[in-house]
Amino acid sequence: QGVPWLENSDKPDLRAGTKGIVDALTPRSNMRFETAAERNAVLTSPEAGMEAFLRTEKLKTIYDGSSWVVAAAGS
Repeated sequence: QGVPWLENSDKPDLRAGTKGIVDALTPRSNMRFETAAERNAVLTSPEAGMEAFLRTEKLKTIYDGSSWVVAAAGS
């Protein structure tokens, strides 16, 4: 799945180890934001398949490679 981890033979480096994991998992997670404006300010280079829930609008959105599309709406 492309998620890196440190091997026993690697030099201990907590920063590099955690950054690699965070960078690999962020695009695969369902992130939560108050609004679309907040999402767009944080995710300046989204990747296709990224998901984000917008609390104020109660919308689940997915980035399709060119724009954010609504996948589900709450009430």
